[in-house]
Amino acid sequence: MKIKKIYKEAIWGLFILISLNGFSQAQIDNPVKNFEQLWQDFNDHYAFFEIRKVDWNKTYQKYRPLINEKTTNDSLFSICCEMLRQFDDRHVSLVDEKNNRKCNTSSPIRLLKEFPNNSSLKLLVQTIDTTLMKHQFKDLTRFNTDIPYLFGNIIEFTDNGRYGYLRINLMIGISKEELNEVLDNAVDRFRDVKGVIIDIRFNSGGYDEDSFNIAGRFVDKKRIGHFKSTKMKSGFTDLETKYLKPTGKKQIVKPIVLITSDQSMSAADVFALIMRELPYVTIIGDNTKGIFSDINELKLPNGWSYTFSSQKYLSAAMKNFEGVGISPDIKILNTMKDVKNGIDPILLEALKVLDDKTSNK
Repeated sequence: MKIKKIYKEAIWGLFILISLNGFSQAQIDNPVKNFEQLWQDFNDHYAFFEIRKVDWNKTYQKYRPLINEKTTNDSLFSICCEMLRQFDDRHVSLVDEKNNRKCNTSSPIRLLKEFPNNSSLKLLVQTIDTTLMKHQFKDLTRFNTDIPYLFGNIIEFTDNGRYGYLRINLMIGISKEELNEVLDNAVDRFRDVKGVIIDIRFNSGGYDEDSFNIAGRFVDKKRIGHFKSTKMKSGFTDLETKYLKPTGKKQIVKPIVLITSDQSMSAADVFALIMRELPYVTIIGDNTKGIFSDINELKLPNGWSYTFSSQKYLSAAMKNFEGVGISPDIKILNTMKDVKNGIDPILLEALKVLDDKTSNK
């Protein structure tokens, strides 16, 4: 069975309204057949039963008896959703597009619990920008998009003469040509700085290609970025080596601080995974979310779609960070107290690290 691969993080889920309006309890669409296919496809292609501590055979024994030919669509959706929640994998979902509902299976993101809506997130971003201004950074140069995520800003950058600051909020929503132009401008802006801060704490994913392209502007030489393997019915495919290579005409090979959070996920997880291979990179913030796989999507006979992780990503040292994320070298979390104080402590720590690393340069 061919698996359709879509981009990394389920950003599309932001646009699916969860609503039960118009759903009829009377609808019955081959419940046993649909359940069996859902279970079997996960059995054949899901990559992380052991890491996610899910016994899939016991899961079948628990949930299959709840399904019979009279099970309504409503009940089937609820049972399947409960079954999938045990993965706690943000790349696992069940979508009934016809009735505008989606089952999310991941535990809440800490950053979004602390800043639960656009208003509070906007205050945090303003606090970060205020902190930049207090340290003589110029106004941010922004690339905007129509995607209604973090106020439409995909990439933002600035400098204060000594350090550069690059905020990447998504790895999607920008064409390859546009991305290269923005990166060319940023690298040119940073040509005389002594260090760079790269901020991906709001980055919920996109394309690995963009992650490698951006990272390539800061790499010193060709390196192993990570290894990758896909779960098939017969087992995992051979490991594929993904190389991190210099991109663009010029690279910034200087002390770098990467700022992360548990909102940094999917393609942003991958970005952190490959950037940690560079010896001059320090990571500050929180663990990334730990969902590296491309999202695979299949459909049930009744039209529902479902997604799952089927690929394992291993670091150059062959370590799997799925479910754990990339750990920071220095752990600092943003809180509402930061907003009240008007200062971003993570950015302050990043500047301190760069000061320490460049004090004699």
